[in-house]
Amino acid sequence: MGRYQSHITSKTLWKSFQLVAVLTVIFVLLQGAEFSAQFESLPYYFLFYVVLSSLPTLLVVVMTFVFPLGILWSINQFRESGEVLSMTIIGISEKEIKSWILKCGLLGAMITWLLVSILEPIAVTNRSIMIDNYSKKHIFSMLKPDTFHTQSQFVLHAE
Repeated sequence: MGRYQSHITSKTLWKSFQLVAVLTVIFVLLQGAEFSAQFESLPYYFLFYVVLSSLPTLLVVVMTFVFPLGILWSINQFRESGEVLSMTIIGISEKEIKSWILKCGLLGAMITWLLVSILEPIAVTNRSIMIDNYSKKHIFSMLKPDTFHTQSQFVLHAE
């Protein structure tokens, strides 16, 4: 029974983390494009650090919505391939199989909790400090012409 449990949990976690990885990459690229469109002359190293520091926030959003979808996807795949039926034939109850999948869900919840409570506050603080420091040094090089820009307490208009 140990092999079946490791098979179910590893396949469930693999499918869930595949979805999380794909959507995280998509959101990182979208956020990078948004930052680069907002500021024209942003150096790539700074853009990389800003996007990297926003990764925990993106992971929280993605893990919250996509990890359960990955679990449902793997459950559907187990049912379609007949793995659940074959396990019930050899004496493993569906309740026990569901408990293995529930453990995978609890692991995802714990990872999300760790991201929210530890990594995200640190990353948000570092990102805001980094953006403030960079914008104070390079405020005029980041302005787009003929637009209004808000910078903390100031509103700037560049021609």
